[in-house]
Amino acid sequence: MVLDLGTEETLPFHSPEFAEAWNAWVEDRKERRKKITERAKKLQWRELREMGEDRAIAAIYHSIKKGYQGIFEPKHNGQNHGSSTEKSEFGF
Repeated sequence: MVLDLGTEETLPFHSPEFAEAWNAWVEDRKERRKKITERAKKLQWRELREMGEDRAIAAIYHSIKKGYQGIFEPKHNGQNHGSSTEKSEFGF
């Protein structure tokens, strides 16, 4: 198994746990024939960095489990936990 770690400057977190989760995400996308573009990777890394490492890892595994094409945090009591994909009270 080859880890897609990117470069030191761009990888959001440098722990083995995050590297394992990110590699699982990349492999899942390849298996689904939905390769991650460079642009999407950079945007995903930005969102994951904002979440913090523990939430980012949980979001990656949740998204793999649900078969999502993007990375989403698990919903708690019907709401996303701090996800940047949430709509504001104004609908955007």
